[in-house]
Amino acid sequence: MVYFADQLAEGENLEAYRQMLAEYGELTSDAVKFLWDKWRITEPESYKEQKIYPLMVMVLLRHVCEQIDAVAVLAASGCAEPCKGHLRSTFEAMLGIEHILEKDSEKRGMAYQLAHAHREVALCNELDPNEQVGKQLRAELANDPLWVGMQLPPPQPKLLAKWGGMFVKPEWVPIEEEWQKLKKAKGRKPEWYALFDGQDNIQNLATHFTHVGMYKFLYRHWSNATHAGDCLSKVYGQKASGKVVITTIRHPEGLRSIVRLSVSLSKAVARMVLDRWATPEEKAAADSEYATKIQPRFNSVGEITVNMID
Repeated sequence: MVYFADQLAEGENLEAYRQMLAEYGELTSDAVKFLWDKWRITEPESYKEQKIYPLMVMVLLRHVCEQIDAVAVLAASGCAEPCKGHLRSTFEAMLGIEHILEKDSEKRGMAYQLAHAHREVALCNELDPNEQVGKQLRAELANDPLWVGMQLPPPQPKLLAKWGGMFVKPEWVPIEEEWQKLKKAKGRKPEWYALFDGQDNIQNLATHFTHVGMYKFLYRHWSNATHAGDCLSKVYGQKASGKVVITTIRHPEGLRSIVRLSVSLSKAVARMVLDRWATPEEKAAADSEYATKIQPRFNSVGEITVNMID
């Protein structure tokens, strides 16, 4: 019996369990819709600035929505463990939005795009068989048994020209100079949020924005789960026969907390864009909507307690 639902004890209300999972999924999905709607409300005002950084906020916000939407899908099936990677990514995107909106928004937004450009240029070079990094990649792939039958995409000269040409454009030169300065100082490629009086790493960024608890007690654990470092935590005892008992797939342990955290992250990001671009009336309407449609369900959503077959 691989799946959690298959191991419910006889007489356990399977329908009630499924209903609880449906509530988890619906609440999380509604939190995503709430966030996306708040961006749509503030989008026209952000466009009036005619700057780059609102788009960078938008793509990070979209990432938040996509990751939490994945949590909604997983929660509806009782999959608690796979949610952790999505929440980890959500947290990083939220910090990115907070970083951009804190100060020097245009420079920091451009730093995000510049870092993307550097990654694209590096990829284009690897795809080129005439470049040294391209030759090295092909040599490495030749010894990879999992790569058998796979092919690299063809070289991308147009993409390389697009992203590589950014670095010499007048408006991008100061951003590139800052990137190169930090790269030289640190001896490695800097994180985009390190530019313009930023932070060296996610821990420092989280501390700067007073999310220490989130980082220390959740993010670290999510990272461990993402990197397959906590697999032994799924061993929870032995049967009388001496056989090890391992947690089933689609196990809902901790799912209520995951759902509530997803809702809280959605609300936090929505508040960031509302505070930046919404009118007082729009903020009040958003607060009223959340208090009416989401907060009561957030407060009352239950914990799954079921009996398992011994």
